[in-house]
Amino acid sequence: MMAKKRKAEAATDDQITEHFRWSEAACGSPVPDDLMDNARRLAEALEVVRHVLGDRPIVVLSWYRTSEANAACGGSPRSRHLLAEAVDFRCPPLGARTIYAVCDRLQAEGAIPLGGLHAYTDRPPERQFVHLDIRGTRARW
Repeated sequence: MMAKKRKAEAATDDQITEHFRWSEAACGSPVPDDLMDNARRLAEALEVVRHVLGDRPIVVLSWYRTSEANAACGGSPRSRHLLAEAVDFRCPPLGARTIYAVCDRLQAEGAIPLGGLHAYTDRPPERQFVHLDIRGTRARW
């Protein structure tokens, strides 16, 4: 019964949480039923991040990826995006380093799940972004 409800949510593009939608998590391919709980946990973490960043809108660049989409963008074969446990995002006008620092603190405090975190600052400022994942262990690169 729960799987049918989840399929219906995804099919109608209902909200995952107050500020995040299934279409943002899908990134071109629907999140599979067995990964929807991961997407929901990540959306809940993003709500915390969004609030601490001053309730500014978060721009999702990539969330769930199929293995084909992941390979096409050069993602790791073990990417957490494949499990709907990772998101790449921006929060203009804040820079990637500021967002990274907030996420790092929130993970350390236990306000969001422990996981991977990286600020991609090797590009022009308007194209910089942060990777956040909820793998359960601390990872930085």
